[in-house]
Amino acid sequence: MEKYNPSKEELASIMKKSPDDMTDIEKEIWKVEVLRSVAETTVKCREILSNVEKTKVKLRDTEKVGAEFEKKWQHFQDKFDKTLGTSATKLDCSVKKSIEGVLKKPKKMSPEDASGLLKEKNNIVILTGASLSAASGIPTFRGNDGLWTKKYKYCETPEELATLKFFKAHPEVEWQCTHDFYELCKNAEPNAGHKAIVQFQEHCKLNGKQCHLVTQNIDDLHARLIRESEILKPTVTSEGEPGFGFTDSVYEIHGNLSYSRCSQECSKALKPVQVPDKELSLEDQIPKCEECKSIMRPHMLCFDECYTQELHQVQTIKNIINSKVDALVIVGTANATTMANKLVNECLSRKILTINVNLEPCCDFGPVIEIKGKPEEILPKLFGSFKPESLKSKVKCKKFVKNVNPNGLKEKQKTYSTALRVIASVIKAEQIGKREKCSI
Repeated sequence: MEKYNPSKEELASIMKKSPDDMTDIEKEIWKVEVLRSVAETTVKCREILSNVEKTKVKLRDTEKVGAEFEKKWQHFQDKFDKTLGTSATKLDCSVKKSIEGVLKKPKKMSPEDASGLLKEKNNIVILTGASLSAASGIPTFRGNDGLWTKKYKYCETPEELATLKFFKAHPEVEWQCTHDFYELCKNAEPNAGHKAIVQFQEHCKLNGKQCHLVTQNIDDLHARLIRESEILKPTVTSEGEPGFGFTDSVYEIHGNLSYSRCSQECSKALKPVQVPDKELSLEDQIPKCEECKSIMRPHMLCFDECYTQELHQVQTIKNIINSKVDALVIVGTANATTMANKLVNECLSRKILTINVNLEPCCDFGPVIEIKGKPEEILPKLFGSFKPESLKSKVKCKKFVKNVNPNGLKEKQKTYSTALRVIASVIKAEQIGKREKCSI
């Protein structure tokens, strides 16, 4: 079949049509044209950025007052990023709406059926967002009944409050909000959704699988459960030691409001948040760095900041996504932040099994399994069949106890499953007169 090359007039006519009115050939032509247009726009943006960087280098060589130059450059960059981001968002929304009828729609499925799809997966990523913690009493960022609806001095919108610019201008107000949220999180308890995820992590660890938990939440609820797990056994460090404030088995990409750090970065070490005496003025409630006496800031990624490896483990997460990930479970997120969006889009582009657990879908199209419902109700059903191996072994060990040769286990230990090794150890213990329960 020869390739059909439409004239300019025919192409213009096709581009004006709705996808529902296009023939299959016209859809292909439309798709190629959209991709070409996007590619041209990308090249132009890169050229602009390249020219801006060249101009920046020249200005650095000629500018006499370095501090004033940086201030001017930052102002320009903020405006440019805002304009470029707005344009990209409009283009992205336009393309998504136009091709909605062409691309595959998400498939609805029960949590029990979706659970079966995870059985053979060995490298799973779980991405969680604010809706997971709603059942614990922590409202979502823009929730109608959220803490963010509370009015704070000098602040008109929640988005403005969560910026480094606002913190620098009004640190006392930022810390007032931080203390309010910290108290809310401290009194909250992990819900059934958090517990189901930890159970799944424990199952994966005991069965030689990888489970990477990435959360946008800053409420410490994931980390609290993980620190209590006897199976995950995270590294425990004291204040001042490397790794303090970070918990193994969870990547908190937006930080954790249980901690703070120096705003001038004389050190990036994290310190526990100390709730001040409320009898003090707001200015007197601002914590100070013990080293340089500068103002401390909450350990939270602001909207006008970039991810880093040291504070947000961004490179580690990129390496995980670029490795042999074979499943992604999205839980309770609108998928609106940069890192979350990149993570999801990368998995979708590689046609990796993606399960979306949400009250409202965050993926309008693509090869997604959609489970609509509250995370605290859905996750126990999705992960319910994935029990830690120790629980399974207690049921099976008596049934197969006569079929195992404990003397042969030591010689060929690598060929036996975890359950068989446990059974063999029980038999051997009984042979020497000990009374032990069958456990791992």
